[in-house]
Amino acid sequence: AYEIAKGGGKNAGDYINFKDRSIKEIEKSIQSHKNTIAKHQEYIKDPVNAMKKFGKEKNGVPFNKLHPDKQKACIEKWLKDIQRAEDKINILEGILKEKT
Repeated sequence: AYEIAKGGGKNAGDYINFKDRSIKEIEKSIQSHKNTIAKHQEYIKDPVNAMKKFGKEKNGVPFNKLHPDKQKACIEKWLKDIQRAEDKINILEGILKEKT
């Protein structure tokens, strides 16, 4: 993801946005994305309890009471969110390497 973003492709805005930021800001953003990944992995592992724990029940409806299509859509979204966060971490780690 880093090379593509640096080259002006997908997520180039993230590269441009962070390339001049401080190492501390970049490290903080990496940790934030790692936290997002952990939370979403927890959603996938145990969606009923995780959604309750993080206050993410859909309009007060527990995950196990959602229509199966909605459950599937939630899981697909969480997987995409994880991939997006992993891409952003890769970009940020690449920028850190440039700076060191």
